[in-house]
Amino acid sequence: MKFKIEPQPYRPGASFLTLLEKEILRFKKIALQTIFAPVLMGLLYLLVFGQVLAGKMPTFDGVNYLHFLVPGLVMMTMLQNAFGNSSSSMLSSKIMGSLIFIQLPPFAGWELSLAMIGASIVRALIVGAGVLLASFLWSPPPMDHLLWILVFGFMGAALMGSLGLICGLWADKFDQVGAFQSFVILPLTFLSGVFSRRYRDSIRSSTSLTDSATGSFLRATSIPG
Repeated sequence: MKFKIEPQPYRPGASFLTLLEKEILRFKKIALQTIFAPVLMGLLYLLVFGQVLAGKMPTFDGVNYLHFLVPGLVMMTMLQNAFGNSSSSMLSSKIMGSLIFIQLPPFAGWELSLAMIGASIVRALIVGAGVLLASFLWSPPPMDHLLWILVFGFMGAALMGSLGLICGLWADKFDQVGAFQSFVILPLTFLSGVFSRRYRDSIRSSTSLTDSATGSFLRATSIPG
């Protein structure tokens, strides 16, 4: 019996969608580490800082500390996980030698880049949503501008996913990515006003992202400094 293989019609964007699905499946297979662990970490931050520092840290008039904490904590978790996803994906592919199998097919460079960044955005949004849902155990935060919450979350995840991809291309071993994450990404996210307004001006770029997220949650056009 002879089998006749029919040529498949060209589908615009099929290669990008295939790569995106591959990247999403990659972090889904280890969801305990990539999804549940960051959500649990956010839950612990809420438990410790939300209870211990309530009433002791400056926020701004009319907003309790827990409602101030949640937006920044959601954004911080999203930024860290977006960076970690793309950097680990690229570096793992380089070290294991599987990157060559992606380079051999006629994929455009932008398709590979957008697929990795897109998967980072998906993971960041899932983790951010998990931390946000966890905050409902205490007090549901106000979400007065849901569209802007999604916009700033998407932009922040895309920015850090791009930075993680660049770091993964540059690094030759996991120690280099770990050092960059510990000495650059962690201070950027921690000192951006997540836990207190006191350190908001230390790093202006990530502070703007945190301010934007906080303002979107709390019906504020700008966060007083």
